[in-house]
Amino acid sequence: MLDDLAESRKSLIRWGDADTCIAIGEGMFYQQADAILRKGLLRILEEYSSSADYMLAIPDHFATDHLFKLPANRWLLWASTRRLLRQKLGKNVRYGDAFFFRNMVIGSDGISSPDSVVLWQDMTSVVCVHSHSSDEIARLNLFPTQRTFHIPIPSTNAGALLDATQAKVLDVIRENSLTNRDTAIVVSGGPMAKVLVFNLTQLGYRSFDVGYLFNPEPIKRKFGVA
Repeated sequence: MLDDLAESRKSLIRWGDADTCIAIGEGMFYQQADAILRKGLLRILEEYSSSADYMLAIPDHFATDHLFKLPANRWLLWASTRRLLRQKLGKNVRYGDAFFFRNMVIGSDGISSPDSVVLWQDMTSVVCVHSHSSDEIARLNLFPTQRTFHIPIPSTNAGALLDATQAKVLDVIRENSLTNRDTAIVVSGGPMAKVLVFNLTQLGYRSFDVGYLFNPEPIKRKFGVA
């Protein structure tokens, strides 16, 4: 998947539990139901194909018949996700792995693994949209050679600021004379991140929904990584 993304220069959108909740009109503890987000998430599914400018990544359980392996409290949500994907997506489309970044976080070399920078290694600038401090992001050493611009968002209900956040990204690009060829936009922000990445991809900017890549500690604790 890493090589495919690097070679194709596609954007990346990772689908998960929270995205399903918003797409079916419900909410999560960190993102309330939002009609604009719902419309955007459904559009991501409806317009996806193997030739799209973005790769859609899903957990493998969503694409298999082995839901019986899931805990009972997650079965219904994941079953809803699989049904949604079957309704909205065409057949024979190619998916990525939604746990892509998790595997980097818990790898033997931890977050410092060089694999985690391959996607934007040929970019000169990175625009980061996230709810962490810029110092926290800097310590992860994900952008060792790039000029980095930070756009803060709240950790809850970021969807309410979708339009404002997109405008800020475009302002940073314009004010610093960044080009779409040499700029990566990296977003961690729940369901809002997916729609923002989709919108920016439509405008010609390569963008990545990175999720917990910016917040590796909970994942490391879960999998017992020091």
